[in-house]
Amino acid sequence: AKATAECVAYPIHMADPMTGPNSEDLDLALQKAEEKGLQVKVLLITNPNNPLGTIYKPQVVADSVKWARSRKIHTIVDETYALSTHKKNQ
Repeated sequence: AKATAECVAYPIHMADPMTGPNSEDLDLALQKAEEKGLQVKVLLITNPNNPLGTIYKPQVVADSVKWARSRKIHTIVDETYALSTHKKNQ
């Protein structure tokens, strides 16, 4: 038999989107995903987060990675704009 996998995005609804996810937000999203029969294998953190452009504090990202590791969930951190700079007056 051939094994297949599928990527299914599942949102994390945050208590405060401006500060990023906390462990309670992550736990709730994980629980809801599992209740739908999904096997969560990856946590994707997009920083800055769209559509608001919210930039998470380093501790929020570190705590999210720690949360995922404790549950044996891989973490991908998308920091596409990390090296973007803007010159003054442009």
